[in-house]
Amino acid sequence: MSFELGVALLVLRVIAPVSLGEYPVTVGSTHRWVRSRRWIFLAAKIALVLPIVFCGTAALTQIAGAIPAQPQAAIVSYFFAFRWVLKDQRQRCPLCLRLLTHPVRIGRPSWFLLDWSGTELMCEQGHGLLYVPGTPSTFSGQRWLYLDPSWRSLFLRS
Repeated sequence: MSFELGVALLVLRVIAPVSLGEYPVTVGSTHRWVRSRRWIFLAAKIALVLPIVFCGTAALTQIAGAIPAQPQAAIVSYFFAFRWVLKDQRQRCPLCLRLLTHPVRIGRPSWFLLDWSGTELMCEQGHGLLYVPGTPSTFSGQRWLYLDPSWRSLFLRS
């Protein structure tokens, strides 16, 4: 299991971005519990995905009758599972851990040299906005913008 896991993590590191984005420290995020809750949530997802993938690939290869193919199936499954875990973590609010909603396209992808383009997502609770660049680059990753409490009145549902 550890060999397949190591290979899947190596392939993930080479193919997909592993960074979770830029989250600046502000007054609302300085509490230790708020910052550590994101990492605890990520660790819990990883801890749940590991046995699911291991048992799932073992069961499927046994049903299919291809026991020698279990390591290859495990590598592919671990890769896609970790990719999902990272993508899901990137699309969550760092304060309330809810999925971000209402994606809005900003800019034009053809203007990537002159202007910023990408997608903006928001937290329904009014905690902030997430900017995701349209073209992957080594210099710009996704960025989180915290909103102060004065913005929360716009997000309240009546």
